[in-house]
Amino acid sequence: MITNKTKHPRDKFITVYGRKPVLEALFNPDIIIDKLLIANNARGEFIDEIIKQAKQRNVKVSRESPKYITRISRNGRHDQGVVVDVIPPAMEALSTYLERQQSHPPNQKPQTRQFLALDGVKNPSNVGMIIRTCLAAGFDGIILPRKGCPDLNPLVIKASAGTAFYTRVLRCAELSEALQQLRQANYTIYGLSGTATSTLYNLSFSPFSVFVLGNETEGIHSDHHQLIDTWVSIPINSPAESLNVASAAAVVCFELKRQHLEQRSSNGSLYL
Repeated sequence: MITNKTKHPRDKFITVYGRKPVLEALFNPDIIIDKLLIANNARGEFIDEIIKQAKQRNVKVSRESPKYITRISRNGRHDQGVVVDVIPPAMEALSTYLERQQSHPPNQKPQTRQFLALDGVKNPSNVGMIIRTCLAAGFDGIILPRKGCPDLNPLVIKASAGTAFYTRVLRCAELSEALQQLRQANYTIYGLSGTATSTLYNLSFSPFSVFVLGNETEGIHSDHHQLIDTWVSIPINSPAESLNVASAAAVVCFELKRQHLEQRSSNGSLYL
């Protein structure tokens, strides 16, 4: 049984801050607004418009001290005195997702699942671009640990071109915890490494696959190596040594998509 020892509010909510991002969230009818906080010293046309849109959506506005707003946003330099908690329909704790999948009757269980998992990818732009690629390529989602990776903040959301609100994002405390849960749920864990002898182009992948992407400078952390089932490389011509992690994610996602389309056209099945 999959257990979640570390339930956390950020497994359910995205905190959006800044006047323009908050207003964009209020304008989007697909985004569920949980609460809106405005600093009691915040004034101006943007604030007036935010309050107007909140009233039209029946969203309660709470006036709070600037210090409290900063404590919620965790970015006092850029929150501009406004934060809103939104509930993305596809974001939840990894353990909750796995438990729900296991509870389905056999004839209703999915036949394939493919995820990306981020290991210490710290750059918000990279995280946002990976999320966008994941959705565009038809991957089932992304596993985003709270430790070592940025929250889904406005920088990530902007880099994702708004797809962070719609991509399945599965949260966990630490990647090691997530990989253990996934292996328990019979997923095969693939680790991207430039030194792996098996390449992305000569493997038949498990129908339940997770591809771990390491951070921008160190790759996959050594503490996680024992949780990797198979190491995979992306062939690269020298003297280039590596790809940007977002570029590597795009190669993985669209190569798997290509394989899926090719196998489906030839025999109706991706996996042999």
